[in-house]
Amino acid sequence: MKKILFMLLISAMLLCSCGKFNPDDYPWELTESDVVPYSDNAYSLEIIEGTLTNTGCKVLISKNNDEDEYLLCGEDFSVELLGDKKWYKIQPLSEYLMFPATGWFFNNDNPNGEQEMDWSKMYGELPAGTYRIVKNFRIMSGEVGVFNEDSAYNFCVEFTIE
Repeated sequence: MKKILFMLLISAMLLCSCGKFNPDDYPWELTESDVVPYSDNAYSLEIIEGTLTNTGCKVLISKNNDEDEYLLCGEDFSVELLGDKKWYKIQPLSEYLMFPATGWFFNNDNPNGEQEMDWSKMYGELPAGTYRIVKNFRIMSGEVGVFNEDSAYNFCVEFTIE
């Protein structure tokens, strides 16, 4: 009887722990994210259908309004992991990462652009899970080079690796 109760107890503990988020199950150091996603639909970031793999994707950046302003972003981005209903920053595998110092401008004459996101050197292949790309941008108005006050934002686009 004691053996049966013991086995039931062990089985119950195993069942309760199934599906729980454990940061040790991932190959990176994780820290809780403080990123606030951009929520206005004036600009958007989306993954281009059919391009997502566990090592990267292509994204489309779009200006969705007619305002006389510019969106400026670079090539840099990061990837975060969803666990226990919280987002976690993923520490890159190497501390020596560099992105080209390219500036992308989007305005009424140039409202869309595609960017290649290759995170294989930063994080390796992503295991199954829910992730998001975080990409910083700024909004400028009037002449090129004049930033709006408090104009630094974060695009976030979620995706799932099966």
